[in-house]
Amino acid sequence: SWNISERFFMDYGLRYSLFTTKGKTYHHPEIRVSGRVMITDNISFKAGFNSMNQYIHMLSNTTAISPTDTWKLSDKDIKPQTGWQAAAGFYASMGDNKWELSVEGYYKNMDHYLDYKSGAVIIMNENIKIKGLKLIAKMLVAVLCQ
Repeated sequence: SWNISERFFMDYGLRYSLFTTKGKTYHHPEIRVSGRVMITDNISFKAGFNSMNQYIHMLSNTTAISPTDTWKLSDKDIKPQTGWQAAAGFYASMGDNKWELSVEGYYKNMDHYLDYKSGAVIIMNENIKIKGLKLIAKMLVAVLCQ
């Protein structure tokens, strides 16, 4: 954490992740940084960025009467999911800090997001054909809280 001034604050970090499986080693840095600027005593702007890696993947079977999940580790054929997310928003306290109004949005980008053919049998199947997809999510959220 870093208090740059009375109105500006930053938080940052770095982590290095490593995953080894039969025949393959994956390693990636994971970065996070966030900050807050107090525009007035009641209004602030906050923003953040983080990168992430996931080495275990959940495959959900939604064709069965009761949903069943199967977990699959990354291996020499299935790369880990990697991605990053950025978010920013404005926050305002009102009514002697009894109410808070916030408007925020985010952008998320993921690579190697796993998908499989609809209707595929995933339970007890050692030969699952998996396709890596690129997933992008965007969202704008406005919230009024008491």
